[in-house]
Amino acid sequence: MQVKPGARRINAGTFEKAYPATKYPGAYQLRPRPLSQLEKLLSADAVADYAMSGKPTVVVS
Repeated sequence: MQVKPGARRINAGTFEKAYPATKYPGAYQLRPRPLSQLEKLLSADAVADYAMSGKPTVVVS
């Protein structure tokens, strides 16, 4: 049995309040960039409070 963590993604609402597009235009496309790109651009610690995780999954093989 294996438990896999849920998918990680950015919580756009709270991220947009903390990092407005006017000050951080590189962090945005039409919405905030994917979490992996934001971690490279800003740092993992900077976006940790704005990341969300999906539900974990269990795989039985």
